[in-house]
Amino acid sequence: MTTDSELKVRQGSVVKPQPGKAPTNFVTDGMIHTHFVNEPSIWFYLSLISALAFFSVFLYLELYLPRKQGRRVNYKQWESDAPRSIQFATLFGVSTTICTNALVWGSYGAMSPLLLFIWFMGLTTIISLF
Repeated sequence: MTTDSELKVRQGSVVKPQPGKAPTNFVTDGMIHTHFVNEPSIWFYLSLISALAFFSVFLYLELYLPRKQGRRVNYKQWESDAPRSIQFATLFGVSTTICTNALVWGSYGAMSPLLLFIWFMGLTTIISLF
């Protein structure tokens, strides 16, 4: 059962919020529009998949090769030790950056690359402490 406070007004008609979605309202030109923030985004899924692929390359180089095959990767001679891993990690890192920028562009606009750069540098700094 919905109460009067849960009902949202849009263009002169009363619209009930859909279950499982959190509505947010914004006003433009005197009209109230409802935007559901829980909509799935293809950019989110692409960013998530490429970030997971990037971390899987990292885990392969740092955990699988040293523990299962008994050899440590020499990154100065990566052409012979891990011939395709560095290229794949670069590809997945760039695609993660592009997809994440496209994902947050609607919220932050042209500030998205700067904000994500600051966020990723902070994350890198925190990880390097350990």
